[in-house]
Amino acid sequence: MQGTYQHSQLRYLTIAALFAAMVTVSILIFRIPVGNGIVHFGDAMIYLAACFLPKKYALVAVSIGGVTANLFAGLTMWAPATAVIKPLIAVWFVNKGPILTKWHVCALVIGGIVNTGLYYVYEALFIAGNWYTPFFTAMWGGAAQSGGSAVIFVMLAVIFDRMSLKNRLGMGS
Repeated sequence: MQGTYQHSQLRYLTIAALFAAMVTVSILIFRIPVGNGIVHFGDAMIYLAACFLPKKYALVAVSIGGVTANLFAGLTMWAPATAVIKPLIAVWFVNKGPILTKWHVCALVIGGIVNTGLYYVYEALFIAGNWYTPFFTAMWGGAAQSGGSAVIFVMLAVIFDRMSLKNRLGMGS
């Protein structure tokens, strides 16, 4: 019994590390400039990590992946916010059952609102120093970011569900 538990932990740690790397790479490589910010597909990887992994592994992996991308991109001022916000957008997803469910569609909306709202608050408090300067760029950029990642997530979820990828990886029912 102990060997099976350790095997599961090792599998989860390995896949969490892969998801942290995929989050980092999808933020750094797939970037579209929008206004003063960028749109990337890292959030789609964050949502997938939360669908594949138990919560504690997913939340750590997405935080590490997002912060690593911020540091590599030279955006260190965003790293503290990313360390907290990315797990808060992943927490709404569950790793049981198929990847694309009605609940996960709701989680995409909740995650988008949380992502946009919290980055706006962070920018207003710690970067701009006021509430009005970052309003439109944060709201537009956040909506575009969350919407783009939601579309990518849905496309990948459909493909992965058809492939029964979670079952093939032994990651859930």
